[in-house]
Amino acid sequence: MTAVGRPSLLALVLVLPVCAMGFIFAETMHSPSSLPPWRLRGLQQCLKGSSVIGCDVFACLEDTCEAGGMYRLCQRLLDNGHRFNTQGKVFLKGALPCMARTLTNDVSLVSGSCVELQELVIMAESHCLEEHGLCNVAANNTQAIKAIMPVQELLRNRPTYELIRSIMECEDDVRAQFRPDLTAAVGEAVLSVMNKFGLGCWFSMYG
Repeated sequence: MTAVGRPSLLALVLVLPVCAMGFIFAETMHSPSSLPPWRLRGLQQCLKGSSVIGCDVFACLEDTCEAGGMYRLCQRLLDNGHRFNTQGKVFLKGALPCMARTLTNDVSLVSGSCVELQELVIMAESHCLEEHGLCNVAANNTQAIKAIMPVQELLRNRPTYELIRSIMECEDDVRAQFRPDLTAAVGEAVLSVMNKFGLGCWFSMYG
């Protein structure tokens, strides 16, 4: 498989109309238009038997359709939990179960589309990151967070991007701790487009 490189500014300009349309290309090319009822029933049964502690809920989602990569992010967070200070550990113990509970409660709202399920994951993540004080945690756990955001995941994994996007909406002093690494990894132009239009632009190009 050809490695993903930085897109040129021309490529970014050409893709902006697609970005404004959201995930049209990604939905059409990578997600089934609907999930059969038996798969949704299987998901609901899996969720009922899963603990909100750990990554089991996210594994259920991934088994149904690739729900954005939250399972991979959850695993990386838990595997690197020892890198976080006490505040960070409390954050992990609160935010991950919050996401799992939210998804378990709201999955019945999904009418049968993988895209809906993926968006539900991102909404739950965004809500729980804010509710459990991500910005305060990021300010005091910079290296721990950097350890779980490899560049290839930032560009391919929506939940990883959502984590970084949320951090980049924190106070200036918090953003300043992360921006140099992100700029060095993907380039200033790409980072600016991602901040403005969201990762939908990237997925439309490379997803």
